[in-house]
Amino acid sequence: GGGRVVVVEGGSKEEDYKEKGEHEVVEEKEEDEELESLLQTMAAALHKKVLHYQGKIANIQKQLKAAEGSEIYLRKGDALSHNRHLYKKRMERIAVPDWTQINSDGEATTLEIELDPEKGCTANAELFYKKYRKGKRALERLDPIMRTAEKELEALQQYQSFLQEKGAILTDLKERGGENNISDQERLAALASVPATRQLLQDLYSKLIREKILDPSCHIAATAQKAAPTSSLEAAASPSSSSSSSFQKNMNRNQAAKNKSKKQLLKASSLKDIDKYISPSGFTVLAGRSASANERISFQLTKRNQVWFHVRNLPGSHVLIRADFDKVDMVDIEFAARIAAWHSHGKDETRVEVSYCKGSQVRNPPARHKKLGAVSIAGQEQVITVVPGLPKQ
Repeated sequence: GGGRVVVVEGGSKEEDYKEKGEHEVVEEKEEDEELESLLQTMAAALHKKVLHYQGKIANIQKQLKAAEGSEIYLRKGDALSHNRHLYKKRMERIAVPDWTQINSDGEATTLEIELDPEKGCTANAELFYKKYRKGKRALERLDPIMRTAEKELEALQQYQSFLQEKGAILTDLKERGGENNISDQERLAALASVPATRQLLQDLYSKLIREKILDPSCHIAATAQKAAPTSSLEAAASPSSSSSSSFQKNMNRNQAAKNKSKKQLLKASSLKDIDKYISPSGFTVLAGRSASANERISFQLTKRNQVWFHVRNLPGSHVLIRADFDKVDMVDIEFAARIAAWHSHGKDETRVEVSYCKGSQVRNPPARHKKLGAVSIAGQEQVITVVPGLPKQ
């Protein structure tokens, strides 16, 4: 993961950096990209939910205000019922004393009431009582809904604060790990804290899925990545003075922009015809939609200890969980297996068997059987039976 430091006794810091393999640096960058994409996904989902609940609460408040004004209908119904002697047939308006409201002289105030001239006194009074009862029921119904919505909004805002805090901490830790003006002990302490903070964010992602705040299928990788600061190891390998610091930063920024452009082109090409999902535990799941895409998944994108899937005894997509086998839960296995079953000739079956194994077991078949997208599995694969299906979009 990000922040790993290789120490070579008796060597220079530049040798330390060389000791760290290029594939490890690429893995760390990929993890950082995935985490940044995860942060963006969670932030967007939370923002959307917060707006939803803010709108819901505003609508409830509007309904509550209207319902709270229903007391006037009770007053009108009572005043009309108590003053029937003042009512005349086909009246459109009537002024009656309202003893619920006393003026400074201790007398009843006058209440002006608009009437339906097609209805009699009793029928008009009943109309007002009916409106009052409707408002009272609305209050009884809306009060608990309002309290629940306010609690939900408060929880969402707490999640937002947590996400912003941990995201800022992660950025700060990574930046401190790359500083030249701190001790090696401080740098190592900062970098050592990165995985724990990453895990907290992964845990939040899983929690948001469990609480149905976030749909894992809505996770889309960011199409652009901010230029990252120089890593701790690169900084250690490239000592700089204060006079050249600004120039070096500009050079690094320009190079990062060029590298990003090249990487985006390569990434777009390698992910063509490949669907991407996020498992319940937050791992990336890839599924090929063509023979060439299956070939790329199995022989370019799959690492030795990652989890590879294919439906048994039927043509279908190659599916990959981009995580180590021992870090993946059964809920993730079932998630990816259902995708593999759906992307196969067994998608219309009630239950389908899906094989899964480590990436190191996926091999090219013998030459006589070789065709684009064909593979063989070395050793014993594991099998799970699932209902074919995709995550809800």
